Formats: sequence, structure tokens, C-alpha cells
Amino acid sequence: MVTGPHPGVRDPSDPSFRSFRVWCWLFVITTGLGLFNFAVRATTLGASGEGGFERALLEELSGSWLSTPFIPVMILVAVRFPLPSRRWPRHVAFYAAASLACAAGAIFLFLTFRRMVWPALGWGEYFLGDLRYRVAMEYLKQAIGHVGIFAVTMYYTLAQRTRTREVRAAELERELVEAKLRALQMQIEPHFLFNALNLVSSCIRVDALRAETMLAQLSDFLRATLRAGGAQEVRLDHELAMVSAYLEIMKARFPDRLRVELDTSAESRRALVPNLILQPLVENAVKHGIARHARVGTVRITAARDGDALRLTVADDGPGAPADGLSAGRGVGLTNTAERLAHLYGAAARIAAGEAPGGGLQVVVWVPWRVAEAAA
Repeated sequence: MVTGPHPGVRDPSDPSFRSFRVWCWLFVITTGLGLFNFAVRATTLGASGEGGFERALLEELSGSWLSTPFIPVMILVAVRFPLPSRRWPRHVAFYAAASLACAAGAIFLFLTFRRMVWPALGWGEYFLGDLRYRVAMEYLKQAIGHVGIFAVTMYYTLAQRTRTREVRAAELERELVEAKLRALQMQIEPHFLFNALNLVSSCIRVDALRAETMLAQLSDFLRATLRAGGAQEVRLDHELAMVSAYLEIMKARFPDRLRVELDTSAESRRALVPNLILQPLVENAVKHGIARHARVGTVRITAARDGDALRLTVADDGPGAPADGLSAGRGVGLTNTAERLAHLYGAAARIAAGEAPGGGLQVVVWVPWRVAEAAA
């Protein structure tokens, strides 16, 4: 088993290797420009019948190659003095000065190189012509290249800044959504806890044993809640464990009046659901479907795959749905659930309330189907 880079192979993440790659790309680009300039000159030389193609090739390549060391300097100046800027005249002046200095250095290098190499190759002394016009011509060629470098650098810099702003805006939006979700989840937990403690306190003097049982079940529920930590999503089997702990508390309160029916498949139990999504729905079913009449009542919880969604249903056989569904006096639970679904999944999730088959109220929640392989 290979545990590290192969001997002799450079690590691509090594800064020196990245620098080497940059210089290689600069060499390739400047060679390409030199060959392009040679192609233009070659057509002229061929048309005039002058010849001297090998000299023209070396002349253009030497000009491109010996200008390469000054390209990073121009890039650095362009990054250091960007446009647009409130100090744009100063920045333009800096870039022009750097262009003049780099062009002078490059011209000196490749003219000196040619004057040394031409005699060595037997081509005689390199002909400079009128030095004033020669330097002016070479500087114009260098200046055109520097303008191109500046334009590309500015485009890349502005694109990076735009990308950074977009990423930061996305991060801020995600943090805002997570903060809203945490606030909504924290709203559910105290809401349930206060209700449960009120139930326990109401039983202490009347039936101390029942109050003790309810406290034990409340402890189980809180432990299950803590196991989820700050996760926004948990496996359905974990969610059902928390709901079961809550229902045990309700059974202690209504020992002969509450029945629970659970219909979930092994496949659905591995699906991911929002943390504490069922508890407020079940609490509403108990409160509005069981507690308001003396007969035995049933709370049914079902979960099944519905195409690309997981369908969760909580139903009771109580008095039925109010005229305006979700909005009619159902407290913080259903409203909070609808807001959490909207923040977590947008249009990919929905919630609906209506008359249950056979009477009573049922609330149905659809969330995107996603399966967690590991246990929650």
C-alpha cells in the first residue's frame, strides 16, 4: 500500500511545484507569442524574397523569452494598484512607470543577447539600425504586451472578488437560515418542556406514582433529544424514539384513553427527517384529539416513501379538522413545523392538514427522500 508520494515525483500541492508550473505556463505562452510574431514576419520575408527565416525565428523567440522574467513584476504591480480605484491616476502612473522600467530591462537583455549570439552563429554583427527608433519600436511592442497583462490581471482579480463576494453572501445566507432553524427548534423544545412539567405538577398531589412515572419518561425524552445534539436532520428511527418517549408520558397521563398505532417500514426508518418534526404534530393530536373527550382515542403515525419524498402522517380520531385547516388555533406546533420545512427544503417539502379517513384530524408532511446509511 502506497502511503506517500512516489520517490522522485513532486507533490502538486508543494508551493515550489506550483511556482514551477506557473513558470512553465509563462514559457509556453511567451513561446507561442514569439512563434506568432515569427509567422507574421515570415510571410513578409517570404513575400519580399529576403529569406533569413532562422534569424527572424531566433530574434522573435529571444524577445519573447527574455521578456518573461518581467511578466510577474507587471502582474504584481497590476494587483497592487488595481483599477477601478479612487486613486486611479496614481495607479495608472505606477503601472506606466513599471512598464517603462520592465520594458527597458527586457530590451537591454534581448538586444545584448543578439549582439553576442549573432557573431557566434556566423551571422555577422547584429544590426541595430537607428537606436532611437529601434528602442521606440521595441518599447511599443513591450507596452502592448503590458496592457494585455494588465487587462487579463484586472479581469481575473475582479472575477475573484466577485466570486468571493458571492461565496460570502451564500455563507451569510446559510448562516441566517441555520440561525432561524435553531431558533425554531429551540422554540419547540421549551414549548414541549413547559407543557410536560405542567402535567407533572398537576399530578404530584393527586397521583404521586403517576407523576414519578411521567418524570422518568420525560427524562428519557430529554436524553433522546440531547443525543441529536444540534443536528437539523436525524434518521426517522431516532425521531420515532423521541416521539415514543413523549407518548409514554401521555400514556401515564391518560392510562386508559390513549392508543398509539405505528406503521413504518424498515426502509422509511433509515430516511432523514428534520429533528423534532413529529413531536409537535403528535402533541397537537393528543391535545386536540384525545384530551378533549373522555373516550378512548387513537393516534396513528405512518411513514412511507412517496416517489422522491418521504410521507409522514400523524392522525387522530378526535373531533376533526377545523374549517381553516392549519391556522385555526393549532398553536405554535404546526406553524413552527411549516416554517422549518420552508427554511430547510423550500418548495421540495410541504405540509397539509385535513379530515382523516374515518374522522378526526390528520397532518401530512412530505420531505425529500434521502437515506442515511449509518445509525443516527
